[in-house]
Amino acid sequence: LAVYGLSMTLPFIFAALFARPFLDWVARNRARLAHVEKVMGVILVAFDVLIATDSVALIAEAKLDWAPWFATLGLARARIILPVSGSFAAMGGRALHASY
Repeated sequence: LAVYGLSMTLPFIFAALFARPFLDWVARNRARLAHVEKVMGVILVAFDVLIATDSVALIAEAKLDWAPWFATLGLARARIILPVSGSFAAMGGRALHASY
Protein backbone atom coordinates (compact mmCIF):
# COMPACT_ATOMS: atom_id res chain seq x y z
CA LEU A 1 0.00 0.00 0.00
CA ALA A 2 2.91 2.32 0.72
CA VAL A 3 4.39 1.72 -2.75
CA TYR A 4 1.00 2.42 -4.32
CA GLY A 5 0.67 5.62 -2.31
CA LEU A 6 4.15 6.78 -3.32
CA SER A 7 3.61 5.93 -6.97
CA MET A 8 0.40 7.96 -6.97
CA THR A 9 1.96 10.88 -5.06
CA LEU A 10 5.42 11.27 -6.63
CA PRO A 11 4.24 12.65 -10.01
CA PHE A 12 2.40 15.45 -8.21
CA ILE A 13 5.41 16.21 -6.02
CA PHE A 14 7.68 16.39 -9.09
CA ALA A 15 5.16 18.59 -10.87
CA ALA A 16 5.08 20.94 -7.89
CA LEU A 17 8.89 21.06 -7.68
CA PHE A 18 9.34 21.86 -11.37
CA ALA A 19 6.31 24.10 -11.94
CA ARG A 20 8.10 27.37 -11.23
CA PRO A 21 11.19 26.61 -13.41
CA PHE A 22 8.90 25.45 -16.21
CA LEU A 23 6.75 28.58 -16.02
CA ASP A 24 9.90 30.74 -16.00
CA TRP A 25 11.14 28.92 -19.11
CA VAL A 26 7.78 29.42 -20.83
CA ALA A 27 7.87 33.15 -20.00
CA ARG A 28 11.40 33.48 -21.46
CA ASN A 29 10.48 31.59 -24.65
CA ARG A 30 6.96 32.88 -25.22
CA ALA A 31 7.79 34.31 -28.67
CA ARG A 32 9.25 31.00 -29.88
CA LEU A 33 6.36 28.97 -28.51
CA ALA A 34 3.95 30.62 -30.94
CA HIS A 35 6.02 29.26 -33.83
CA VAL A 36 6.31 25.84 -32.18
CA GLU A 37 2.52 25.68 -31.76
CA LYS A 38 1.99 26.49 -35.45
CA VAL A 39 4.49 23.84 -36.58
CA MET A 40 2.90 21.27 -34.26
CA GLY A 41 -0.52 22.18 -35.68
CA VAL A 42 0.71 21.54 -39.22
CA ILE A 43 2.19 18.21 -38.15
CA LEU A 44 -1.09 17.27 -36.44
CA VAL A 45 -3.13 18.10 -39.56
CA ALA A 46 -0.68 16.15 -41.75
CA PHE A 47 -0.94 13.14 -39.47
CA ASP A 48 -4.74 13.42 -39.50
CA VAL A 49 -4.66 13.32 -43.31
CA LEU A 50 -2.44 10.22 -43.18
CA ILE A 51 -4.89 8.55 -40.80
CA ALA A 52 -7.91 9.52 -42.94
CA THR A 53 -6.26 8.15 -46.09
CA ASP A 54 -4.99 5.02 -44.30
CA SER A 55 -1.41 5.94 -45.17
CA VAL A 56 0.24 5.95 -41.73
CA ALA A 57 2.45 3.07 -42.87
CA LEU A 58 4.26 5.59 -45.10
CA ILE A 59 5.79 7.11 -41.97
CA ALA A 60 7.01 3.71 -40.78
CA GLU A 61 8.49 2.89 -44.17
CA ALA A 62 10.24 6.26 -44.41
CA LYS A 63 11.57 5.88 -40.88
CA LEU A 64 12.99 2.43 -41.66
CA ASP A 65 14.54 3.70 -44.89
CA TRP A 66 16.10 6.62 -43.01
CA ALA A 67 17.29 4.62 -39.98
CA PRO A 68 17.13 0.83 -40.42
CA TRP A 69 18.17 0.23 -36.81
CA PHE A 70 14.64 1.28 -35.78
CA ALA A 71 13.59 -2.23 -36.84
CA THR A 72 15.43 -3.62 -33.81
CA LEU A 73 13.25 -1.63 -31.40
CA GLY A 74 9.84 -2.43 -30.00
CA LEU A 75 7.86 -5.28 -31.50
CA ALA A 76 10.83 -6.68 -33.38
CA ARG A 77 12.25 -7.96 -30.08
CA ALA A 78 9.20 -8.03 -27.85
CA ARG A 79 6.88 -10.94 -27.27
CA ILE A 80 3.44 -9.46 -26.91
CA ILE A 81 0.35 -11.35 -25.82
CA LEU A 82 -2.94 -9.99 -27.12
CA PRO A 83 -6.50 -11.23 -26.69
CA VAL A 84 -7.88 -12.61 -29.96
CA SER A 85 -11.43 -13.93 -30.20
CA GLY A 86 -11.59 -14.89 -26.54
CA SER A 87 -8.15 -16.54 -26.41
CA PHE A 88 -4.58 -15.28 -26.17
CA ALA A 89 -2.13 -15.40 -29.05
CA ALA A 90 1.58 -14.71 -28.84
CA MET A 91 2.59 -12.38 -31.59
CA GLY A 92 6.40 -12.38 -31.47
CA GLY A 93 6.87 -9.35 -33.73
CA ARG A 94 4.39 -10.33 -36.46
CA ALA A 95 1.37 -8.28 -37.38
CA LEU A 96 -1.82 -9.52 -35.76
CA HIS A 97 -5.26 -8.69 -37.07
CA ALA A 98 -7.88 -9.27 -34.44
CA SER A 99 -11.61 -9.25 -35.00
CA TYR A 100 -13.51 -7.93 -32.02
